[in-house]
Amino acid sequence: MKSVNNKVTVLSPDQPDPPVQLHAGWGNGKRKMNNAGACKSEMARVYKRAAAGMMDTEDMKAAIWALRQIAEVAERAELEAKISNLEAKLSDLLRGH
Repeated sequence: MKSVNNKVTVLSPDQPDPPVQLHAGWGNGKRKMNNAGACKSEMARVYKRAAAGMMDTEDMKAAIWALRQIAEVAERAELEAKISNLEAKLSDLLRGH
């Protein structure tokens, strides 16, 4: 089933191989969102597409909200990795290695 504006394809859970369909405003490139900087770049790209009229502003708002959530999780994961690394170094120092 599709929305009225044909922006989004709503998939049924019983579809074995649902079709992959992106909103035209999103572009078709695959991008990694594994750090806050990548999310920042993607936010800028989405904003530029909306400003150029290639993407609906409501879709832009939703995309930027989601990207902010991903950026926050990426920042937390990076901090956790740094803390873990520092704990390992401290442990080695305390053991005299």
